[in-house]
Amino acid sequence: MSFLSVVIILLAIWYASDQRKQAKQNAIFIEAPLVGDVVEVKAKEEKYVLLKVVTVKSDSIFLRANNYQSNSVAGLGPLKDSTYLGDISYLSRAEYKKMFDKGEILEVDRKK
Repeated sequence: MSFLSVVIILLAIWYASDQRKQAKQNAIFIEAPLVGDVVEVKAKEEKYVLLKVVTVKSDSIFLRANNYQSNSVAGLGPLKDSTYLGDISYLSRAEYKKMFDKGEILEVDRKK
């Protein structure tokens, strides 16, 4: 086996491990949302939006939309620190978890 093959295998293992870690972290963040969480959402085909958690209650989560959207998930990164002035909407905790389970919520970014 060549050196390049070993490097590729190690990178694949690291990537798979990182993806599992991110999935576990997202599940934890969905179960216990905090004000300030930024949520990546696939709204529909080729339409991705960011929502920021603005209020958390025992039975619901209030979110404010980012002013911008993207046609790719990669385009959301630069928008995370931009303005969130959209209307505030709310979801029950069950609806929020259902969105995650259906793959509509792609990632939750929590500042440390």
